[in-house]
Amino acid sequence: MLWHSRLGHPSLKYLKTVFPKLFVDQDFSSFQCEICELAKHHQNSFPAQTYKLSKLFSIIHSDVWGPNMINSLSNKRWFITFTDDHTRLYSVYIY
Repeated sequence: MLWHSRLGHPSLKYLKTVFPKLFVDQDFSSFQCEICELAKHHQNSFPAQTYKLSKLFSIIHSDVWGPNMINSLSNKRWFITFTDDHTRLYSVYIY
């Protein structure tokens, strides 16, 4: 189990090929790894929706990025963007 975790959760078939000495006198028939099981689960996707035509400035998307490690020339470290859904016009503000 320790090597399974350290090597990034490979399959038991791969581990038996690479490290055959680990599997001498070992019974791995009941081997279970919670991380591997959770990684195989699938999430339900959002239901498909048709795009509804929006009006000018009815939906605004925004994003904040920062703080940047290096200050701008005006000593600012944050970026904020606003995008209009209808026109796809965007504005960037630096703070």
